[in-house]
Amino acid sequence: MQTLKLLGAHVAGEAKRPDLDIDGNPKGYYEDMRVLGKGLNAQIINEYQAIKAHNIAFKLSYAPLHPNHKRTTPEQQVAFLKQLSPRFILTVREPLESIMSVQRWSDSTCPKEQFIRITQKLKKYKENIETILKVLHDNHWLNPNNCLVQNYHDAIQNPTAYVERLADFAGLAPSHEQIASARANIDPALFRYKAKTLPANVVDWDSKIGASATYERLIQPLLIR
Repeated sequence: MQTLKLLGAHVAGEAKRPDLDIDGNPKGYYEDMRVLGKGLNAQIINEYQAIKAHNIAFKLSYAPLHPNHKRTTPEQQVAFLKQLSPRFILTVREPLESIMSVQRWSDSTCPKEQFIRITQKLKKYKENIETILKVLHDNHWLNPNNCLVQNYHDAIQNPTAYVERLADFAGLAPSHEQIASARANIDPALFRYKAKTLPANVVDWDSKIGASATYERLIQPLLIR
């Protein structure tokens, strides 16, 4: 979202989450908390359509697209999304690195507790991706014109290609200065936990659950321009 903002998109939400300190939120988030975990509704769509911006970016979690959501249904969210002629950008990170980079263990955390926490998160990761992909597939959005998959590793390895691909997909026409700002905003520190440092038992748990295999399929060239 920060990259889209720097490239010239109108981003829905606040520049900084007031409930997170600088260590937990070093650069701020751009997200409308009414939308993130709750989904779109008619009031929100009307509000942002009144702005008449050519490009409006919403950050939407998987939750409103899940059949068990308490406030909405996937069908309702799809209906709202279709009013916006949406394009979807999925920015994903290798699941084990994502989980382990934020995992905190105390000295007393036993291997069994570690196993429970990691496997629960791996299962949730896999479920989240599959939930999103089903909605995209069922509504014919899972194609290079409507869906772009980006991953953290590529962003950090080649920031220029990353921001140019985002700008092209989103229909933005950023200046050279905007591209430079977006490129400079990509922080290698985001990729804090390298796969080679993962404990062998954690890698084994992951292979049995299949979250990383799901991730690898997701970032195949079918969805990457």
